[in-house]
Amino acid sequence: MPASQKRRARQQQGQVNKCVKYSVFFYNFFFWIIGTILLIFGILGLTSKENVNLDEITGLVLDPMWMFIVLGAIVFIISFAGCTGALRENTCLLKFFCFALGIIILLEITVLILAIVYKTEVDSFIGNWIERAIYDYMDDPDIQFLLDEMQIGLKCCGSLSPNDWDNNMYFNCSSPAASACGVPYSCCVPDETSDVINYHCGYGVRSTPPTTWYNVIWTDGCAASVNYWLLQNTIIISVVIGVVLILQILSIFFVKYIIEDIQMIKALW
Repeated sequence: MPASQKRRARQQQGQVNKCVKYSVFFYNFFFWIIGTILLIFGILGLTSKENVNLDEITGLVLDPMWMFIVLGAIVFIISFAGCTGALRENTCLLKFFCFALGIIILLEITVLILAIVYKTEVDSFIGNWIERAIYDYMDDPDIQFLLDEMQIGLKCCGSLSPNDWDNNMYFNCSSPAASACGVPYSCCVPDETSDVINYHCGYGVRSTPPTTWYNVIWTDGCAASVNYWLLQNTIIISVVIGVVLILQILSIFFVKYIIEDIQMIKALW
């Protein structure tokens, strides 16, 4: 029997395609769990900070916890609609899922195009974020973690150069702290002879001539290093983006399939 006749016979019995139905359910259930974890992680991370000032809008935007909250909320809502809609065969929730995911796909494509067209502005945004992160380095553990991982992973220091750390009150050369005229440990060239991390390795290094820095700290700025990393990994990034878009489009296709089954069953009854 042709597939179209099998589908028609199944609809006459009041049944949707169970394989498609439960594939959509478990697919969205998986992302619903991820969205829940991201949301809880972001909320706990934000509320655990004693120095959160709601008046500092710029600080809130830069806080990584807000990224987890927003991303988690979006994934939670959309996947919950797809999960529940597929399980309960609710066309309203399934249509909302298709509409919301369609908007997300359009936004992703738009952001991607704008990032390519306005590459200079994107580079400037990255540089400004790093500069702001340097300023808040000692005050926000999340920013500190991200910046340390960036400097260690990309082997860079500061936004444009190690001297950018003069914008942090603890590493400023006029600071009375022991870290004055220095940089964080994540800027230091690792000591291959020791497994112990020297957290004071960058203290006072900027008070010495720049020609002596090369064997002690990384001298390349992180803004340029991020740009170089993106160029070096263009193919991998493109493949990942392509796979994500394909999965999202397939999700809409399968949900549309279920909606058509439900509507046909209602028409027959």
